[in-house]
Amino acid sequence: ESKKRDFRINLSHYISENRAGTSFSMTHWIKGDIDFYPTKNWRVRYSHYYDIENGRKVSDEFHIWRDMGCWEGTFIWVPSGFRKGWYFRINIKKLPDIKVEGTRGNVR
Repeated sequence: ESKKRDFRINLSHYISENRAGTSFSMTHWIKGDIDFYPTKNWRVRYSHYYDIENGRKVSDEFHIWRDMGCWEGTFIWVPSGFRKGWYFRINIKKLPDIKVEGTRGNVR
């Protein structure tokens, strides 16, 4: 039997290079995630994206996932940034193409 995790924290550093002709730019940013598991059928994640170069928040994300037996549900909300919006999906686990979903903004 696997032990249930109550929470998980992750910190990642990303570097992006953009080269076009003679111009070059590099971006450094970090992403922090906190996952917690209120029950065995619920998972909640908060993500924070931070631009190190410019010293500012890029965006936040909230993910809520629910296990419903042979179905599962996902809700993602991005309250700010270039991906601002939401995404919702309920699908059959073994047949993920059978689903009901909706979105607004740039969240997929």
